[in-house]
Amino acid sequence: MREFSNIRENRLGGFDADIDLNGEVVPYTLTQEDIDSADLSGATMLPQEFKDAYVAAQDLAAEQAWIEAEMVAADKEVKKFDDGHTRPKGANVQEWRTYRNALRDYIQAGVIVGERPVSP
Repeated sequence: MREFSNIRENRLGGFDADIDLNGEVVPYTLTQEDIDSADLSGATMLPQEFKDAYVAAQDLAAEQAWIEAEMVAADKEVKKFDDGHTRPKGANVQEWRTYRNALRDYIQAGVIVGERPVSP
């Protein structure tokens, strides 16, 4: 059985610890098997607000990535209208411009505002 020291909960809800490998103390992320056999009663637990903040930051990053991808797609559609392309998506260029503005307004000052915009 492995001996762990400095057991602490990580932001993902798992546990990290230090382990002695050949005289050197190294960080280690516990596996489910480790957790099942370890005494976690002395583990340092993260407050729920830290976990919530981490999840919120992940959600915000995912939404920002989605916005960037949608802006690229919307820009292509606007260019199709501008260039007189025969197969643009959506009824008109104004719908796409309105959508781009909605994408820009979806996150304000690092906060998700309202519902996700829907493309035309």
